[in-house]
Amino acid sequence: MTLDGTNGYIVDGGDGAWIAIDPGPDIPEHVAAFVDAARERDARYEAILVTHGHPDHYPAAAPLARLRSEYRFQFVLKSPHRTALSQALAGCLDFCSSKEIPETAVIVDVDPTSLS
Repeated sequence: MTLDGTNGYIVDGGDGAWIAIDPGPDIPEHVAAFVDAARERDARYEAILVTHGHPDHYPAAAPLARLRSEYRFQFVLKSPHRTALSQALAGCLDFCSSKEIPETAVIVDVDPTSLS
């Protein structure tokens, strides 16, 4: 919406219910563009969808979710070692479980730096 190469989308679901898709980076002006667009049309974001964990797709999902008093936890795991990725993933999920964080509030992006 506001940056070159950033493709965030808004889908009108009808009756003022909008869906933000890949809301982009967490830059105040960028987030404000999403917020202002909804406010100007008396709409609200009923869902925020992120297609993958690249920094030009997901960071603004958190401030948009906070507008709805929802919180998301994003873990990005990168390693060339599968064992390390598995252990880190288990640790993240154990942490969330111990804090009673609902599974729907957790996003885990596992990005192997090598497939070997």
